Amino acid sequence: MLDFIRRTSDAVCLTAAGRIARRAKSFAARASSWSADRLLEESRELKAEATAGAPSASLIVPAFGLVCEASRRVTGLSHRRPQFVGGAELAKGRILEMDTGEGKTLTALLPTYVFALTGKGCHVVTANDYLSSRDAEHARKIFELLGLTVGFLEPDSEFDDRKAAYLCDVTFGTEKEFGFDYLRDQLRIADARAKGIRPEVVQRGQHFAILDEADSILIDQARTPLVIAVPRAEQRRDDRLARWAWAAACELDPQADFENSNRSREVRLTRNGLSKVVSRVKPTALEELRFERLVRQVESSVEARRHVERDRDYVVLDGRIEIIDESTGRILTGRRWRNGLHQAIEVKERLDPSPDDGTAAEITVQSYFRKYEFLAGLTGTARDVAGEIRLVFNRDVVRVPPFLPCQRKRHPTIVTRTIAEKFTAIVRETARVSEAGRSVLIGTGTVEDSERLSAEFERDGIAHELLHARHDAREAEIVAQAGQAGQITVATNMAGRGTDIRLAPQVKNAGGLHVIIATFHRSRRYDRQLVGRAARQGDPGSYRIILSREEIELARNKEPGLTVRRFANLQRALERRDRKSRAELLKSEETRFEAAEDLGLDPVLEWPTAA
Repeated sequence: MLDFIRRTSDAVCLTAAGRIARRAKSFAARASSWSADRLLEESRELKAEATAGAPSASLIVPAFGLVCEASRRVTGLSHRRPQFVGGAELAKGRILEMDTGEGKTLTALLPTYVFALTGKGCHVVTANDYLSSRDAEHARKIFELLGLTVGFLEPDSEFDDRKAAYLCDVTFGTEKEFGFDYLRDQLRIADARAKGIRPEVVQRGQHFAILDEADSILIDQARTPLVIAVPRAEQRRDDRLARWAWAAACELDPQADFENSNRSREVRLTRNGLSKVVSRVKPTALEELRFERLVRQVESSVEARRHVERDRDYVVLDGRIEIIDESTGRILTGRRWRNGLHQAIEVKERLDPSPDDGTAAEITVQSYFRKYEFLAGLTGTARDVAGEIRLVFNRDVVRVPPFLPCQRKRHPTIVTRTIAEKFTAIVRETARVSEAGRSVLIGTGTVEDSERLSAEFERDGIAHELLHARHDAREAEIVAQAGQAGQITVATNMAGRGTDIRLAPQVKNAGGLHVIIATFHRSRRYDRQLVGRAARQGDPGSYRIILSREEIELARNKEPGLTVRRFANLQRALERRDRKSRAELLKSEETRFEAAEDLGLDPVLEWPTAA
């Protein structure tokens, strides 16, 4: 019944959008005979109407037509019907699901141009710096022909450069860049207010936002706190605390001294464990610390020992702990775990603990994007979280059918006894497929797994490329070659989003790209993103899932009622768990914001959670 309602709702929406698409396409056809000066003049007239307060609905058809013609002249790519339809739905503030390869980048240009005409600034948010830089360069060439300016938030750029980027009609960046700039502006405003001067800020407000890979940003990153930290003057004591707590955690009995839920990484000391912490000898510098802080650091050390794994949750680069984003496989540059967990991991890796900084300003990703007056987005995997998006962000999800029928073939899932047998099966299948002249993409869950599989290929003399958090500098180069005949690419989830693998003609004739999912993901959307690299834009392609009984048992933490044969049940259980966790966080944050406002405080600056 729900599927029927969704299909009916989509049909109603797409019918109206289809009429807009036909009119926009007709406008673009007329504009094809105009000179560049005429095109610029028409764009300026539209901008004058928009700044005068004309409703966006009255501007959509000519705006879409101008963008289509500008794109054709600059890149040789014209918008097709699904892209016009998608643009019309985005302009209404919806979250769009489009299959991979259907031209989401071109689609996003349409509403971006419409909202940029107002002069308030349109923010285009992408999932990582690589995609942001690529899309900004693509959009700049098109929008400059129409008289609009495009800015890009370069990581670690200076104040003046960032302000200039925000003063552009369109600004590209990641959710991290936009969110941290908002927090820094709040600090500047508070400081200026205290001094009685006018604040200098970079952002012009949260007016329009278009999110690429919207489910990754709104759902997978929802719980991520964006925190501006301030150094504390207690670095030496923090160093001693982290080392002492680690030693204490190593002495605790897992059976009697602490409890941790199979459903989360949360660790809680038992009465017996608390007694051991109380009685353990402490350095003089730690005697003044509150008992609660000692306990929290010990619990974080236990969590670091038992639940946080190197090359899965983090990597060590240049003597630093760098966190890996589970959903994308990319490094979360500048992010740190809180409550002493980061310091515990540094001790675990025999590094000097960094200062356990205090909190100056904080907001979660989902709370930041709820501040925008207008929010829309597009992705290849939104329907699975449509209910949550509607509840939290008050946005409907609409699916746009592909331009060409999907030719992707699904091969039966293989479940081996052990992880070692799984790797053997992967190598065997990869060799067979690549010998047929096809290209192969293998998606692994961790850096460690990708390197282990790479070692298996090297042992058998099979040439391949490796793409993960340690090799992200070569991402564009590796992706560019991934569609060549016989090419084998082993990648973490970095290859699962925003990656456009273009096939050589001989690969298409041989059957296209073959994707192997070699890990148990905690969400079906991760599988769908990876599978979506194959059979794009009507090309042939196929995929297979290869798992081991051993890793599924580890993933389910010995919980009863979930069988290996029906591992999809486990994915659904994990999705429900994550959804509940996000809802609890949202409720907690809303309560905190309401309490702060009742007291006349700024919830972002003056009501931070305990660091």
